[in-house]
Amino acid sequence: MRLIGRQRLRKTNILDSVQGLLLFSFLLIFSIAPYASANQSLIGDSVSPYVAMHEGDLVEWKSWDSSLLSQAKKEKQLIFLSIGYFSCYWCHVLQRESFNNPKVAGYINKHFISTVVDREVHVALDAKLTSFAEHTIGRSGWPLNVILTPDGYPLMAAIYYPPDQFHAWLKKVIGLWETDPDYIRGIAKDAANDLGYRMKPSSNQLDGKLARDVLNQFVREIKSSRDEFNGGFGDQSKFPLPAILNAVLQAYELTNDTVLKEVIASSLDQMKSKGLRDHLQEGFFRYTTDPDWLIPHFEKMLYDNAQLISLYMRAGKALNRPDWISVGESTLMFVVEEFKSIEGGYYSSFSAVDETGEEGGYYVWQSEQWQKLLDEKENDFVNKLWGWGNPPMIEQGYYPVYLDNEAGFDENAIKLSVISKLRKARDKRVLPIDKKILFSWNALLLQAFIDAFEITGNNQYKKYSHELAAFLQAKLEANSSSKGIYNEEFVGHADLQDYAFLANALIKYANLFESSEAYKISVKLIEAAWSKYFGDFGWSLTDKLIVPLTQSETIIADGPLPSASASLIEASMLSGKPHLISKAKGALKLGHNYLKSQAFWYASQALLLQNNKIYAKE
Repeated sequence: MRLIGRQRLRKTNILDSVQGLLLFSFLLIFSIAPYASANQSLIGDSVSPYVAMHEGDLVEWKSWDSSLLSQAKKEKQLIFLSIGYFSCYWCHVLQRESFNNPKVAGYINKHFISTVVDREVHVALDAKLTSFAEHTIGRSGWPLNVILTPDGYPLMAAIYYPPDQFHAWLKKVIGLWETDPDYIRGIAKDAANDLGYRMKPSSNQLDGKLARDVLNQFVREIKSSRDEFNGGFGDQSKFPLPAILNAVLQAYELTNDTVLKEVIASSLDQMKSKGLRDHLQEGFFRYTTDPDWLIPHFEKMLYDNAQLISLYMRAGKALNRPDWISVGESTLMFVVEEFKSIEGGYYSSFSAVDETGEEGGYYVWQSEQWQKLLDEKENDFVNKLWGWGNPPMIEQGYYPVYLDNEAGFDENAIKLSVISKLRKARDKRVLPIDKKILFSWNALLLQAFIDAFEITGNNQYKKYSHELAAFLQAKLEANSSSKGIYNEEFVGHADLQDYAFLANALIKYANLFESSEAYKISVKLIEAAWSKYFGDFGWSLTDKLIVPLTQSETIIADGPLPSASASLIEASMLSGKPHLISKAKGALKLGHNYLKSQAFWYASQALLLQNNKIYAKE
């Protein structure tokens, strides 16, 4: 089973005016596609493997920078912007089917100025255009393709389409544009302004009643949105959402609510035994395409695995589940063995496609492959415990998922033999890796190493903490304004997420290991982040957004990654610096309307309000 694009779990958004609804309805009508020689122009600075892989496309890509907008204005041409990432299966499919299709690529080259962007390098741009897509076509995912006016305002959005439909969608865009370009430019500008409408947020008081109300709302939303049978949240695809589950764990510790305990237990048990986890090599995939956690979307991301290490460690300690701690430890060792670079940092992701372009090809098995490798008892094991005696659950082949833990085996001995044989055979396959080293994701891993050491006392995890902290500190001292490194070069421009995650991890490292150097760097990062990204209208995700889109957000939601604003607030509280604690309290006074109505999506900030230190007099 394959999922076209990624249907994002979305929080409720309400446009603030009737005018906004009309504008977006107009764009929606025209955004719906019918039926639901080597490139030499690019990309001189290939800042990531994703951008680099497009250098041979038939589409004449340009670099994403201010000169592209200047060219578009001068030539009065629309901009075709495609956003994706290296490990994304459907990004590879769109590249193969459309960007190297002479008919489609020729049309793009004739009518658009085109650029391709790595969403992991341009986080704020991706976030803003994802929001635009959700408001105009009701969904988003990757590859995310957005048409911009020459002024840089988003006009239309689409995710994956097969080549004929993609070509038809592009023709519809051009047909609309050519009818009255000045009018369309005005509509796009008005719509963008409406989406980014700014009002100075009201500031509320912080008190115990607010904390109780927000916590109660969060618990209600968890109970109403949980999957009682399969764990996790949602009834379509399943994402692990570790930031939200971590908040559920904290809420359980505060309330002793047995339903919250069951949410944690069912979610962590399903994730560790079913298809989200790689049972041969360890590590977790980004999500499953079904609600039963059976069918993985075969990407392994550093940020997921880092957060899940912390979650399994913390939950294992809190709920006295040593098996969860064991999962955290095995995931940690997988990350160290497979993600670590020669430079000392950790790579970003393993691709969903193998070297042949097959989705999941590295992970799946045909029956003749495993039957030849395994003896009779081992075949019996995989038939009963993994269901390999039945037709495969996914079209590509068989994949290990524990369906029966009571099959009457001396499981460990046979399991070790099966895994050893399959691993040895699978290791001969090739799995592409995104070798960007992103500092913010490495900061999440530093937090995981710290949690692992604190919970187990294993000095090896302390060693990993020291090594990664030293790596991050050295890179920050060399260049504090980049997002990471690729091919030994600094890449990208640091944004709120980078500052917040790094500051949070380094302040915890400094406090635990009494590192004055890490403390000094973290405080510097915290102070810079407040100065750059927080103002009268709330939070800005970046100070380097090329397109003219309003950025301010009163409060930033959790998602697959934790809330950047909550991370910075927490780091500020941990710093012990009165002026930073004061800023944190000021930010916590905002966004209470979201916390009281959509606490699920703002879980990290909802739980920060439960910290009694917030209510202490300064």
